[in-house]
Amino acid sequence: IKQCTTVTMEQLFTVHHEMGHVEYYLQYKDQPVSYRGGANPGFHEAIGDVLSLSVSTPKHLHTIGLLDQ
Repeated sequence: IKQCTTVTMEQLFTVHHEMGHVEYYLQYKDQPVSYRGGANPGFHEAIGDVLSLSVSTPKHLHTIGLLDQ
């Protein structure tokens, strides 16, 4: 996956949101074709939002070295 970004917090959140979509699609890859569509379009956005929210916590930002104590 390639994306032209600048190094900002917003882009960090966007990248994780988009990876949430990818991971959600990967969960369907072994299903029969008729089941490969998402259960509900809102689920895709919810998964992406959960991932972007999870990387925005102070604990995580500190762990990856983006936030001082």
